[in-house]
Amino acid sequence: MPKAIVMQHVEGKPGKVYYPLQLKDVPLPTPGPNDLLITIHSAALNHRDFFLRQSLYPSPSFDVPLLADGHGVVTSVGSSASKSWLHKRVILTPGRGWRDSPDGPEAPTGYSILGGTKTIKLGTLQEVICVHEDEVEEAPGHLSNAEAAALPLTGLTGWRAFVTKSGNAEKGRNILITGIGGGVALNVLQFVVAMGANGYVTSGTQDKIEKAKKMGAKGGVSYKTEGWEKELKKMLPKDRPFVDAIIDGAGGDVVAKAVRLLKPGGVVVQYGMTVSPKMDWSMNAVLKNLELRGSTMGSRKEFKDMVAFINEKKIKPIVSRTVKGIDNLKDIDGLFEDIRNGSQFGKLVIELVSEESGGKSWKTPRGAFQLVPDSLTRRHPSNTITSWIPAPHSQASATKGHTYRWQAAGREMIHTKTVHKGRDGSGFVGRFFLSSLIFLDSRIFSASFHPALKREPLSVSAPRIFIFSLKPQALSLPADNVQIKHICQYPIKTLDTKYKLQHRYSADRFWDSPSEINFLIFVSVWTLLALAYLIIAPMKFPQFAHKYAILGVEAVTMIFWFAGFIALADLLGDAQCGSRAGRRSGVCRSSIAGCVFAAFEW
Repeated sequence: MPKAIVMQHVEGKPGKVYYPLQLKDVPLPTPGPNDLLITIHSAALNHRDFFLRQSLYPSPSFDVPLLADGHGVVTSVGSSASKSWLHKRVILTPGRGWRDSPDGPEAPTGYSILGGTKTIKLGTLQEVICVHEDEVEEAPGHLSNAEAAALPLTGLTGWRAFVTKSGNAEKGRNILITGIGGGVALNVLQFVVAMGANGYVTSGTQDKIEKAKKMGAKGGVSYKTEGWEKELKKMLPKDRPFVDAIIDGAGGDVVAKAVRLLKPGGVVVQYGMTVSPKMDWSMNAVLKNLELRGSTMGSRKEFKDMVAFINEKKIKPIVSRTVKGIDNLKDIDGLFEDIRNGSQFGKLVIELVSEESGGKSWKTPRGAFQLVPDSLTRRHPSNTITSWIPAPHSQASATKGHTYRWQAAGREMIHTKTVHKGRDGSGFVGRFFLSSLIFLDSRIFSASFHPALKREPLSVSAPRIFIFSLKPQALSLPADNVQIKHICQYPIKTLDTKYKLQHRYSADRFWDSPSEINFLIFVSVWTLLALAYLIIAPMKFPQFAHKYAILGVEAVTMIFWFAGFIALADLLGDAQCGSRAGRRSGVCRSSIAGCVFAAFEW
């Protein structure tokens, strides 16, 4: 069953108690007609999650998974939902009850945020979640999994506070953002800079101020310094020596300080009160016609607009730290401590991967599927491990630019016809390798990408399939009771350049598949030109038929033929290496010998 993290109930007073985290099994949800089944790849913390564990947030639940921010891949769609969502990377809307009103939530019960409360029984700190198709947006392609998870709640909150509420989302305006380092404040700074306004920040540490300057802030001061508002006023441009708006999430004495900075009629937008649940509103603020505007979260329309802006401007949310594994409770607890200590600069993200021991077996309408982590994650933690549930029709997808390692528990998967699904089957290279896999059928065996995995036996009862592809693929596996034991992805550039992981039959990979195909085309063209020269030149142009020139062309042609044979063998060996040849030798040990042996056998 999929896993989730919830709070465990213990006795204690609000503010004094601290609920422990608990890992539990949850049922695999069944999508409704308009629902999407999503495998969560990453989830991010917010301040509210820390308050929940302190019983300082309304309606805590000990059955609902924590966290509101999530990113994942759609693995199944309901009967009436758009099929275009299938296999897409998505981010979830973090709340419910607010569609498009500029004033506030339309729902009579108000706005409900995902994660850890009784108001809505959804949270993103779980391996699988089921939501309505209207409650997701496609993840911007320039964002990593962690960055995508870091965006939803803080991005939405910051967007509404600055763009909708401040009335100063314009070029040249002076905007003060307090408490830089938190997710909302950093998102606001990114929006301010992207729109051409002047951002100024406050923080308790100089290090965070310097980081904010590198992000585009015009200046910053420490709020721990007495009279910081006077210091900040000196930094303002001479032609606009005042602040147009303050975006604040701390509360406390910000209004008392702001009176000296804000222009007459200036605005304070308050999106939170992490320092104090109340603040003073002085007579000086009244006489200066200042406005205090509350702002919380945002509507579904604002969420859509925010994601579109992120996509257009290629903004990347700041991730302070990540931990890997839903079962890694100790390190996840450490993220909450970062919030307690205020040490983070950006969002704190959990990347969900399969547990180390035993894998998981999830029942789907088509059979049982099992996912087991790959030992490469321990050696190269920056590699991305993707774990997800195949769709009810047993469809699994591969992502452009990644290599996937598959292992079937029986021969059923290999005998199953492999098909392409729409645009996911595009690309000559992808079609070549998939057709090779179909042609070779159950004789497909392969060595591993890493010497540490070569100790695993290669047997008929557990054949391995490797797909090395630079194009998106989609595999249809309609057989019942097929077990997929390994689904791991490695960035191809990482394989080739960063870690130099061993290719399945080569100590080093000198070219990739498109290069091989291009080279074979070049060799063919060269051969035709060389033949034309050797036949025509002696008869028609004897002055160009010098014996050394002829010998040179013949020598170069032979070299190209030899290299072309190696490239062809490399292509064929990708699918075949490790079959009968591989089983006899354990692994294919050299680029030339292994490729040639496999190619001759094929």
